[in-house]
Amino acid sequence: MENNQNVIVVTGMSGAGKTTVLSIFEDMGYVVIDNLPVELLEDLAELINDDKTKYYDKVVLGINIMDLSQFLESQMNFDYKVIMLNCREDELLKRYKYNRRVHPLVKHSLVNSEVDAIRAERDVYNQIVNPEFIEIDTTHLNKNQLIKEIEIHREIEFNFNVTISFQSFGYRFGIPIDADYIFDVRFLDNPYWNETLREKTGLDEDVKNAVKADPKTERFLYALVSLLDNVIDGSLNMDRSTLTIAIGCTGGQHRSVVIADYLHGHYASEKFHSIINIDKEIDLNVTVSHRDLERNLESVKEEEKAKAKA
Repeated sequence: MENNQNVIVVTGMSGAGKTTVLSIFEDMGYVVIDNLPVELLEDLAELINDDKTKYYDKVVLGINIMDLSQFLESQMNFDYKVIMLNCREDELLKRYKYNRRVHPLVKHSLVNSEVDAIRAERDVYNQIVNPEFIEIDTTHLNKNQLIKEIEIHREIEFNFNVTISFQSFGYRFGIPIDADYIFDVRFLDNPYWNETLREKTGLDEDVKNAVKADPKTERFLYALVSLLDNVIDGSLNMDRSTLTIAIGCTGGQHRSVVIADYLHGHYASEKFHSIINIDKEIDLNVTVSHRDLERNLESVKEEEKAKAKA
């Protein structure tokens, strides 16, 4: 079986941040598999090795500390790195109380209290911990500090993939349910009422010119870009991997398309990338889509045909 250099095992004290670390790797494009039974490791190794799609090129396994010995003793023919998360006992207790969670060992009636559960895990942790592992104490770390702590070891370099998605839509077809922010541009002059533009779209130059010729458009874009500069910059610092911004007009054919395309051009530009004020490396992907353009255009054409026959 071939070696796979991108298998990372995340383990440690329950409550020390395993779920957070797994989410970090997931945002980076890793396939995350949590609490995989050790009995299935051989099947997983074959799946990783035989995969032709490269889907399993980067894999992170979340392993419970109580199962780690069995994992380490199993016969695996692929390379992996281990991240062990440690945390002070009083902080672990505080986190369990704050999150109102039950320790796994208590939940499965293996011990009677969180204190006993932490002590049992601590005994196992001390027996297994190895200088070759990446050991991180998360007692005083937030998510960004945890990322930096992992990077210090220089064995894993974090590079986040972030997508900003602009989407035009028509209110007549309903608002997008996956939008983080929605802006209504129905107050702008509607090209629909210009018969020469009615069967064109916001992708056509004369429609773009008509929308931009509206004095309200320039004022709106100035205010909107100022707002979104702060929203996007702040969202990137919150470790959000996707941000969807929807622009709506009546049918999603003219005004919203022009505005969404303008915003896409602004935020996909090197100028914007140069002013991003975040404390980690990211791959910023800016996309645009027009949900209802074709659907509304088809409706307009049918309406015009019906009028011509009348």
